[in-house]
Amino acid sequence: MSSIENRQIITSPVERADEGRRLDQFLAEQAAKLAPDLSRQRLQALISQGKVFQQINNTPEGTPLTKQNYRVKSEQVFIIQVPPPEAYDVVAEDIPIEILYEDKHLVVVNKPSDMATHPAPGSMTGTLVHALLHHCAGKLSGIGGVERPGIVHRLDKGTSGVMVIAKDDISHQHLAQQFKDRTLDRRYWAVCYGELTLAAGEIEGNIGRNPQNRKKMAVLSRGGKHALTNYALKGTSEYGFSFVELKLQTGRTHQIRVHMTHLGHPLVGDPLYGRKRQTTKLPEDVAAA
Repeated sequence: MSSIENRQIITSPVERADEGRRLDQFLAEQAAKLAPDLSRQRLQALISQGKVFQQINNTPEGTPLTKQNYRVKSEQVFIIQVPPPEAYDVVAEDIPIEILYEDKHLVVVNKPSDMATHPAPGSMTGTLVHALLHHCAGKLSGIGGVERPGIVHRLDKGTSGVMVIAKDDISHQHLAQQFKDRTLDRRYWAVCYGELTLAAGEIEGNIGRNPQNRKKMAVLSRGGKHALTNYALKGTSEYGFSFVELKLQTGRTHQIRVHMTHLGHPLVGDPLYGRKRQTTKLPEDVAAA
C-alpha cells in the first residue's frame, strides 16, 4: 500500500466487512490514511474523470470505474491516479499585501478595504486572489485539483480585516470544517449611526435578496437564510456614533451591514446600506470622511 503525491494511490484490499460499500465511501476512508489531502468531493471528481481503476497484477485494469455508487467487492484493490494540479485561470499580479503570519500550510493576511477577495464583474483585477497567486507562487498545492489559494471565508470589498488562506488541500478542508462547526471565533469592529440602547444583544432575522433592489440584501419575513449576529457596545462618540464589536453566528452575504441597518443603526460610510445624515454635531472634516 503506497501513495505517490500527485501521481497515484494504491488502496488496501477490500475487506469482507466492507463488501458492498459505495466506491467513493471506501476510497474516502482509504485516502484518510494514505492521502489525507484528498477530500471526498475531490475523490468523487476523480472517479467521474475516469481516474480510478481496479488493480490487476499490480497495474490498472483497462476500464476506469466512473460511477461513485459502484459497490466494491471483497479483495479488490483500487488505483487512484491523481494528476498534477491544473493551472488557475487567474493571472498573478504583484500587489503588495500585509502578511501577518505564514508557514507551509497557510498564510494570514490583513486585507485592506477597497480590495475584492475574488475576481468578479467590476473587480476582475487587483483582487486578493491575484495578489496571493503572486506572493505564493510555487508554494501552492492543488486545492480541488487546481493550483490556487484556498479561501474559506471572505470579507466584503469595502471591509478591511484578517483573512486565513490555505495553501494545500488538507489545510483547506480543516479550515472549512472549523468554519462550518463554528469553532473559529470571528469578531468584527464597526462604527454605526446612533447610540445603542442596550450594551449587548443579538440580531436574528433571515437574510435574502431585497425584492425591491436585487443588488442589496435584506431581512425577510419569508424566505431567505437564517442569520444571527451578536453585538456588544464598546463606546460612543460625541458625534452620535456607536463603536460596536460584532460576532457572527452565521455567515450570510452582507450580514453585519444588513442586521445593523435592520436594528436601526446602519454602518457609517456604508455606500449601499448607510444613511447620508445631516447633523450639526459633525465638524466639516469628519463629515467629509
